[in-house]
Amino acid sequence: DPQTGGVVAMASWPSFDPRWFVQGMTKQQYHMRFNLPRDGSPALNRAENQVYAPGSTFKSFTALAALKSGVANESSYYPCPSVYYYPGDATHTPFHNFEGGSSVMQLATALKVSCDTVFYGFGASFFDKSRSAGSGTDFLSNDLLPFGFGSPTGIDLPFEPAGTLPGFDYALQHKSIYPYGWLAGDSILTAIGQGAVAVTPLQLATAYSAIANGGKLCRPHLADHIETPDGKTVKTITPRCHPIPYTAQQIQFVRGALTGVTTAGGTAGTAFAGFPISVAGKTGTAQRPPFQDTAWFAGMAPAGAPKYVVVAMVEQGGFGGITAAPIVRHIMEGLFHLPQTNPIKAGP
Repeated sequence: DPQTGGVVAMASWPSFDPRWFVQGMTKQQYHMRFNLPRDGSPALNRAENQVYAPGSTFKSFTALAALKSGVANESSYYPCPSVYYYPGDATHTPFHNFEGGSSVMQLATALKVSCDTVFYGFGASFFDKSRSAGSGTDFLSNDLLPFGFGSPTGIDLPFEPAGTLPGFDYALQHKSIYPYGWLAGDSILTAIGQGAVAVTPLQLATAYSAIANGGKLCRPHLADHIETPDGKTVKTITPRCHPIPYTAQQIQFVRGALTGVTTAGGTAGTAFAGFPISVAGKTGTAQRPPFQDTAWFAGMAPAGAPKYVVVAMVEQGGFGGITAAPIVRHIMEGLFHLPQTNPIKAGP
């Protein structure tokens, strides 16, 4: 629930039989719970205590940061070539566009079709701006911190990691990983949710809830109230939300752009074809070598006044629009009491 942070549902697969804790576990059952990767480590709650690169789902927040910092605006056109090269890079390192490439496009279209090279340019601009400002300044990470990245959400569950929001300071603290400091390429990859960026699915859902509710970050919680054995309520869990430093216009613009993702021509257009409720969302296909790509989709509905935010992540699931987006559609069909449609089948 983006208005309160209340978790309506949370699930992680593969799972295991909880009766094992009551009946006792065999040695085989004990090892199966923690055996990764063969048995999938079903004791691990992937929704809340495992981090992953968010891929292109992160672009929604890069877009907001770009609008806030003046790196981008709503009306300008940006090049979307098949390959991006950082200006002045003597190594001429190519940054490829996952979705191909075309001529130029506005920011809303870049989100709809998920043009990597547009966002590479934003990452480079943030790098140049921060470097010019001097030591201790990191415009991109500073603008992304209000969404909760790099910090635990504070949910009422144990073992929640902080995730990683890298930048100039992070590189200074991890010199063994960044022996040359924070480079332009690092900022370029951060802008598309790759590199060292790491989030939990719950963190991503919490951040998207801030887009859904118009600009407030709410602490997620499972408990709704506490009652005595005879049913008397002794405590109600109240929402804990605070505003983030983004304007209503910026939030509304990005949410409107994300509505295009689920329409014809958008990266989740096929998954949501014929869906009777407008959905705003973003696909993500995050590289995770040596494994297959992580599939993501973050969606909110109804798009104009979201009642729910739903995030699906599938390890080694391939394309977000093919694997994760249909899962979110099915969940929304259940939430809104709609007929269940046939799922789009992913490959092996």
